[in-house]
Amino acid sequence: SLERSPVLATKNATHTDKVMVVLERCAAGIGLTLPHWPDRARLCDHQSPLTLGSDTELLKYCGKRLEVVHGEDTSNGWAYTHALGKLKAYQALLVTEQAFSNVPLADLEQGELEKLMPPLALDREATTAESTKEATAEGAKVTTVATGE
Repeated sequence: SLERSPVLATKNATHTDKVMVVLERCAAGIGLTLPHWPDRARLCDHQSPLTLGSDTELLKYCGKRLEVVHGEDTSNGWAYTHALGKLKAYQALLVTEQAFSNVPLADLEQGELEKLMPPLALDREATTAESTKEATAEGAKVTTVATGE
């Protein structure tokens, strides 16, 4: 994830939080606006939410155009510029030679594909219950080994 990547690893928690709030608002389709901008002036609204494939330079350009029409970003770039810059760095980190050496999804077997898919809510509950039972059983084994009984 971006939060754990080298892009934000050296930053303090406040910096990381500010960047993530901006990106989360964009990805959720809430959009970005400034207090003195009209409500309709937004970046990344529900019609065009932010994705990992979004063109961050184009979004920055759109933001600058909004600033020209509706007023400057008085937060010194914290409204959107810093966050979009971090997203661009993260995109560059993801697009490495390793990204192109992976097997195409179409060539993977069904079992391998299922391992890549995030678990559904029902699956997570079942997995949590099973792992709790396993952890309890393993804890009992460790206790038995430790006490010699």
